[in-house]
Amino acid sequence: MIEVRPEHLTLDRNHLEQAVLMQASWYDLYATECAKQQNKVDRLRNELEYKSAQLKIQIRANADAAKVKMTQDQVDCALIVEPEIKLLKDQILDAEEYLGQLKAAVTAMTHKRDSIDNEVRIVTTKANLISGDCDPETKFAAQCAAVEKATQTSMSKINFSPHLL
Repeated sequence: MIEVRPEHLTLDRNHLEQAVLMQASWYDLYATECAKQQNKVDRLRNELEYKSAQLKIQIRANADAAKVKMTQDQVDCALIVEPEIKLLKDQILDAEEYLGQLKAAVTAMTHKRDSIDNEVRIVTTKANLISGDCDPETKFAAQCAAVEKATQTSMSKINFSPHLL
């Protein structure tokens, strides 16, 4: 279980280069954990369904052995109060809560990527206009190339370590 950290989801415009470098890693981290958590929720639901079926059979067999007639409502009520069922339902609720947080983080990382792209375009356009390298009619592809070149230059200057993740 990883902690969803607010600083991963927000954009610090003063450290745009670092945001560009780290966003994909954070997205991968949250998206991978989200997929694992979805699998866990699905497995818990399957376990609940299986355990419920087992206990219904057991409840009916015990009633038949005691020569007691049980309605479906009585079986359902007996099932609800079973500690194993309550525990599984609580585990599912906890797992779904964490899954919701991860899905929100993945969505936030997508928005962060879009914000980074917009910021880079704005900064690049302003820098190019100030330096006279291009006019306002410069095509987006040329701006992307300039951003890529600037990013590569920046990456060579940054001491990037995967253990910082």
